[in-house]
Amino acid sequence: MPDSWSFSKSQIWNTCKKMYYYTYVKRFDADDEGKAAKNLYQLTSLHLYKGELVHKEIERYILQELCGNAYDLNKASVNASRQIDWMYKKMQTIERMNGKTVSEEQLNNAKAEISKCLHNFKSDIWPSIFDYPHVSIESFDKFRCGDVDVLVKLDYVVKDKRSGIKIFDWKTGLKKGDDFYQSVVYAMHAMSKYGLDNEHVSVDMIYLSELNREVLVPDCKDIKEMKGRICDETDEMRSLQGIPEENIGDHCMFCKYYTLCNQSKDRIYSEKVTV
Repeated sequence: MPDSWSFSKSQIWNTCKKMYYYTYVKRFDADDEGKAAKNLYQLTSLHLYKGELVHKEIERYILQELCGNAYDLNKASVNASRQIDWMYKKMQTIERMNGKTVSEEQLNNAKAEISKCLHNFKSDIWPSIFDYPHVSIESFDKFRCGDVDVLVKLDYVVKDKRSGIKIFDWKTGLKKGDDFYQSVVYAMHAMSKYGLDNEHVSVDMIYLSELNREVLVPDCKDIKEMKGRICDETDEMRSLQGIPEENIGDHCMFCKYYTLCNQSKDRIYSEKVTV
């Protein structure tokens, strides 16, 4: 039974119930399949690792700037590129585990995206936000919604004289339809934590590669809709019984549990034939 809801958990739930099962249920079991799910959970992809590296370097840059120290993001992007090479040569990845080949062009594109994101942050984003009073960076927190804890991870939080609290979220990929609802969740957290009304909280979604910036000040309708979604999805997760069917789609080849899912299907089929 889930005791918490998060946006990442929601995305997995709505992508594939079986992916959710392996991530939040099966990997905690002590049997062979549970151990396999636990090992696969550690895997990352080129896309995910690229975003992780960008977030780490931005965090380091901001902390150094706040301390009055210089931090060379150009050098950081070179180091991040080396980590991309190291990750792909030395570590198992989702792509490799699932039999996909990552080309030299794809690796170079990932490195170029890292450099572009960091350059855009330093030249265009940071000059426009550095004078906001700092609150927190890359922080994990939670708030209560109904009978469930909602978990959040906030990239950068500052004080804003006009809005009260402003939250920045760095995006290293393209805009997605669910980004809006993610920003509503962040706003709900700030309202709960700081005792503010919706008009005194704003969320800036920063798309670093495109240099696109979208500012949300949530209204009561958005918040009510998100509260309903959180409660409904939590009830659905709690009612999950047994092993759900997979939702077959393009996401399968980029799923950590692709090989385990196929083994599970083969085993079930074999058992049915034997019977």
